[in-house]
Amino acid sequence: MLIPFGLKDGKIHHVKNVPNGLACDCVCPNCRKTLIAKNNGERKRPHFAHAVDTDCFNYEAMSYLHQYAQQLLEIERSIVLPEFFFMPEVTLIDFSVLRGQSIEHPTARVAFDSVQSEYSWDKYRIDTHGTLKNRSLFVEITVTHESEPEKIAAIIEQDQPAIEIVLTDLHNSDKLYQDDEIRKAVFDPINARWIHHPKAMEKAKKALAELELKAEQKNRFIQSRIDAENERQQIKAQNIENAKQRFRDEIKHELEWLDTVDSTWIEQQEQQKQNIRPAFLKWFDVDKYSDLVGYSTDIDWIFECKREHWQALIIEQLYRIGDSREIKAFDIKRFVQKHVRVNENMLRLNTAQYQAREKAKTNGSQTNKRIAWYLTREENRKIISPFKVILDYLQYLASKKVLTMTSNASVFYLCDQSIEDFRYRIHKEMDELARFREECLRIEREEKLLAQRRQQITFEMKQRRIEQMIQADTVVFKRYGGHGLRCNNCYITSPKIIVVDSQCPECNRKADFEDLFITHDYIDTVAHRYRCSVMPQKSLERYL
Repeated sequence: MLIPFGLKDGKIHHVKNVPNGLACDCVCPNCRKTLIAKNNGERKRPHFAHAVDTDCFNYEAMSYLHQYAQQLLEIERSIVLPEFFFMPEVTLIDFSVLRGQSIEHPTARVAFDSVQSEYSWDKYRIDTHGTLKNRSLFVEITVTHESEPEKIAAIIEQDQPAIEIVLTDLHNSDKLYQDDEIRKAVFDPINARWIHHPKAMEKAKKALAELELKAEQKNRFIQSRIDAENERQQIKAQNIENAKQRFRDEIKHELEWLDTVDSTWIEQQEQQKQNIRPAFLKWFDVDKYSDLVGYSTDIDWIFECKREHWQALIIEQLYRIGDSREIKAFDIKRFVQKHVRVNENMLRLNTAQYQAREKAKTNGSQTNKRIAWYLTREENRKIISPFKVILDYLQYLASKKVLTMTSNASVFYLCDQSIEDFRYRIHKEMDELARFREECLRIEREEKLLAQRRQQITFEMKQRRIEQMIQADTVVFKRYGGHGLRCNNCYITSPKIIVVDSQCPECNRKADFEDLFITHDYIDTVAHRYRCSVMPQKSLERYL
């Protein structure tokens, strides 16, 4: 970097404040070799340069800026004190903040009787010490390194007035080469802060003490309010717990039963159902729907008859409703519950759960979940809704194409007028699917055969086929005046006059034909045409 400071007569001088050239009479403060001042240039900023080559590489401009700032304070014997502002505040136990009246001192210029740099105090060295009558002020100058915390603590402990001037913005800045900018920074109160202001802090301590007394009174009031709220919450919690226990006692038997329901219990229930024959079976024949009943889930055990029976009842009802009306799962659930018994314990638990949810909605709850607040999460999960069982089966019927689902997952339409129409449609769709699969297999076989033919075709075979095609073209040209038809199957040209009923005389197949008039020029170039064409290859693939 360019050199902004030189040394003369034991003092640091800025390059702007000395004569130009060797007349500056300055030496490098680092290596003590002669400097040349270059402060009249128009292209470069003012700076010093070594008069002769040197190995001086440790020039620390910021260290010399520190010394230069100390010299300016000594010369001016004055300083501009920064603004002091303190807002006394105390945080209350409810985390609100109690604030007092702010303590403020505006900026002020102070003229000293004497100024001393590198002042020894206690075990510390103070950058600058100013005195005015019987008062003193410590000035710490920060360029790159902040003052030691121990020194700051000692200054505060000894109640010594002190400020800090911060010149870090001048680091590696063009302002280093402008003396007026350095002076402005040193005496600008924006660049200064109070380390300790005894008089102001005395007021601050007094204000804080008064504020603490007010805070103590407010905290007592706040604490009493908190205690009252805690007591109210405890009473509320106890009331909720009492209500919870009261509701649970009402269904105590059912909850105890719910704890016993496991896979073994369910299996026993399913076995007992085998001998139950519901009254509704006299209305219809279950075997009529044998291919659509028997669908099982983990929760359909709540109906106290075989699943084949209640599922057949649902299908019978669907066809009674018909295919022109929408079918709502809720209506089907009500119909089934009218004719099929639901496990009594589960039914009572469902009722309790439903009533609790409706009560919660009345009290402003927005949830739509099937839960009772006084039951545990596991208990709520174990309660099975008949609606869910019915909906699962209706969705199964939709997957079997008996029903069509709408945008509403619980609303359906019947696809056919009768079970016979359904089976006819499904049979027809399966026939179409079988034909489609057969067609796919046929295409696959043809593709495999074509691939095999391609592997069998050799260069010699292509050459022989080209010769056959040229010979056929030549016969048409010489014997039939050039009037021919090219078969789009075997690509061999036949005389137009001998093609009857679109039957190719070469490959003996029905085919489309392309009109072709063969000229002398065509015959002359036909060998080249076929060598550069894919027709011989395709002819071999289709007619080998």
